[in-house]
Amino acid sequence: MTEALAELHVVPKSVAFTREEENLSAIGHILGYPYWVRSSSGSSGLGSLKISNEVALRNWLVLNPDVEFFLASQYLPGRNLACKLLYWKGKLVRAASAERVNYIMAKVVPSGITGNTSFGRLLNEPQLVEIADRAMQHIFKKTG
Repeated sequence: MTEALAELHVVPKSVAFTREEENLSAIGHILGYPYWVRSSSGSSGLGSLKISNEVALRNWLVLNPDVEFFLASQYLPGRNLACKLLYWKGKLVRAASAERVNYIMAKVVPSGITGNTSFGRLLNEPQLVEIADRAMQHIFKKTG
């Protein structure tokens, strides 16, 4: 999905890699530090952590032996926003924007992000809806 949306400049620059990657320093050169890393499969915050240097990444790989494929992305500080869109016959009919504030069992993972929101708030963010809809229209064109 990151590659499909790259030309719109609505997703952070990302690098996919495996635990066997020999040149881990290249990720930092491409994305800059800090960057965000997570498992590229599954949902929620599996294997996620803000990485500040190559040593931290190597240690994180050791601590996550069951994760084979990772995705590293530019770190975007600020709020964690979500936008849900409902389409009917190709037309946007409803949108809801929200901010994820707290996570269930956040204290059991180093990043504090489990992917399961325990507290969030609805927002009125027309610009977020516009960006999300533009991304979806782009995907619709690519997929038919």
